Amino acid sequence: MRKGGGKAKGGQYEHIIIHKLAAAFKPLGIHEDDCYRTKNSGATKAQPGDIQFSPTFAKLFPVLVECKHYKSVRYSLGKTLSGQPKSCITKHWWKQVRGEQKELKHKIAILVFRQNHCPDIVCLKIEHYHTLCGHNPDWKMFSWSMFTMWKNESLVMLSFDEFLNCCVDKIKRSRKCQK
Repeated sequence: MRKGGGKAKGGQYEHIIIHKLAAAFKPLGIHEDDCYRTKNSGATKAQPGDIQFSPTFAKLFPVLVECKHYKSVRYSLGKTLSGQPKSCITKHWWKQVRGEQKELKHKIAILVFRQNHCPDIVCLKIEHYHTLCGHNPDWKMFSWSMFTMWKNESLVMLSFDEFLNCCVDKIKRSRKCQK
């Protein structure tokens, strides 16, 4: 679990994710100031999620984002990327995300997480992947992905960068169709 600078590490990670979001959506007119850390992120329930979006960005990407960065992560299937015995369990994070999302029915809950020295992973319901990307996951198109269950929800975990590319591609396709 987190020791010492956990809040600082979490805040730094949220800024990394904000930068990635802004960079991915830049071709669609989004700027870095269109997303920002939730005030007192992690310290209050007044504003769910770790990242807030401008109305323009929220229209394109209607999500509630929870970010986690830990030394070691154990997936709900029992796999650990580094094999370290002390690890965090993603199902507890998913429970937190879904609890926060209950307040915002119009938002899609996503969990973005990272284990030290590993890429960012996103976890979301498969039907929400379809909503944001315009198709079901094609496992061959990702460098890494996993399917799991939590209660009655079918979840997919995949590279956050590849997920963002799919979301942006869907919006670009829909804009071409509207012309």
